Parts: sequence; C-alpha cells; structure tokens
Amino acid sequence: MSVEPAPSPLAEASMLDPAYLPFLKAIGPSDPAIVPSEASIAEVRAAASRARLPWQRGGATMHTIVEETIATPEGALRMRVYYPSDTRPLPTLIYFHGGGWALLDIDTHDRIMREYAAAAGWAVVGVDYPLAPEVRFPDTVPSCVSTIDAVRSRFPPLGLTAPLALGGDSSGAHLALACAIAMRDAGAPPVDALILNYGVYDGSRAHPSHVTFSAPPFTLTGDRMAWFWDLYCPDADRRAEPLASPLHGDLAGLPPIRLVTTGLDILRDENLAMLVRLFEAGNAVSLDHHPHAPHAFLEALAVHPEPMRAIAQTAAWLNAVTAS
Repeated sequence: MSVEPAPSPLAEASMLDPAYLPFLKAIGPSDPAIVPSEASIAEVRAAASRARLPWQRGGATMHTIVEETIATPEGALRMRVYYPSDTRPLPTLIYFHGGGWALLDIDTHDRIMREYAAAAGWAVVGVDYPLAPEVRFPDTVPSCVSTIDAVRSRFPPLGLTAPLALGGDSSGAHLALACAIAMRDAGAPPVDALILNYGVYDGSRAHPSHVTFSAPPFTLTGDRMAWFWDLYCPDADRRAEPLASPLHGDLAGLPPIRLVTTGLDILRDENLAMLVRLFEAGNAVSLDHHPHAPHAFLEALAVHPEPMRAIAQTAAWLNAVTAS
C-alpha cells in the first residue's frame, strides 16, 4: 500500500484566499511570539497587541459601551459590556478572546465583540481573564467560571438577562467549552449556547494539520503552539486531562454549539475531530466550515467579507437556538 505524502505548507498556501494576506503579514512578522525564546512575555504581549490593534478600527457602532471591573479570586479584572441598542435588559454573550492563553485582551478583540453585538442584538461581555504564565492550568478554568458567576450576579444592574451564551476564539473557545464542561460537572446552572471559533481542544498536538500548517505563511506555527502549551500547561502529563484537552473528555449534556472551523489552520483536524465527538455525545451542533480561511480569520474584517458573513450567520443561529 502506498501512502501519499502530506501536502506541504507551500502547497496548502496556494489554497489560501489571497485577500487574507495583508492580515497575515500584519500579525505575523511583527510578532516576536514567532521566536518567543528571544523575548520576554511582556515584550511578546506588547508586540502581539500592537500588531492587532489597527484591525479594530471601523465596524459596528454601539449604543453604549460600559467598562468596569469585577472581583475574582485572582483580583479585579477589567470587563467591557457592549450594548447595541437602548433595549434593557438584553440577552448576554460572554466572549473569551484568543491569544494562546497568554496574549491579547479585550482591546485586540474589540471589533469582533462589537460585530457580534450588532448582528445578534445581544449585549456582549468581554473580560480580561488572567493570562498564562501568571495563572496556568488547572487554575484558569475555575477563574473563568468565577468570572461567569460574577457577571450573572450583576445581571440586573448591568441591564443583562438570560439567555446566556459563552463564546470565544482559539484558546478562548477552549476556555468557553472547558467552562461549560466544568459547570455541568459541578451541577451549576447551564448556559444556553456555545460559540466555538477554531478552538484548541487537544494538548497532544498529534493531528496531521499540526505538521501541514506548522510554518509560515500560516501565523499560528508549530513552534508557537508548543510555546503556548508550555506556558499554559507546563506539566505535559496533565494535558490529557479533560479540562485541558476536552476532545478526550466527556462531552455529553452540553448546550447547543456553533462550531466555526477553518481549513488552513494548525487546529483544523482537532476541530473536525471535535465535531465528530460532539455529535457522538448527542449534542446539537451547527458547523460553519471555511475551507480557504486561515486561523484567526474573524479578525480580518477590514480586508474580507467572509468574517462578517460568518459572524452574521452565527448571530442568526444564536437567536434561533435560544428563541424558545
């Protein structure tokens, strides 16, 4: 039996929609996370944020934006609430930003959250959850659950209400899913929906896409993904635990899930494996696959219509699954 060689990154790059190239060039070479051993975590964070902040310009205008702090066991965390209209109370989406558990913040994901708020007509809450390596697995997930509880406890004064959804991209999608699993296991009140955008679900990094997309022009490289895991969960033996690698955990009894996946992404295969596992566990799952899009494509709103279409379609799904 002959085995066909895996496509090279250059071959796969030919499938990339060229409209994404300005975005990939902007967030790639200027980001020292490509060679993290040569920079401190503070330098990496600053460079990653600088690269992304210009991509937050433009987009939906909010009726009101409120910024506050919430108390958590790790201290006061910055929280921002986006209100698309003057209607109160509004249903609520808590969104966890990506960045390998170690980088970025609510400023670097400002436009994504505004677009979700405008498209869905929901309030969107962004929280600067504690980053690695200051807070690591297994402590990050309980901290994020505490954040969800704190937001819920302030629904009336903030003009928020159920239904409540969790969402996120990349490591933020991992945290949204892990929180839903942890809340289920604790018997806590469930959330009503999950929006999981190209998430991290398997600490083994053993999938073929981790080879195919391990180098530029793709910005989430194999070296960078390994660095993120070393920061978040340095004990490799613990990466198989369900809250670190939810792909291998109990996925039964979760709320309706919108799984947004990308075809040119180091995380592609674990996302498609997650789709299968969620279905096998009996969950209601809606897949939105973008075969010619790279990791983090939702941030490229300024150069391509595809991210806005994806957000609008997810917003329509969110309203449909929570209508009853």
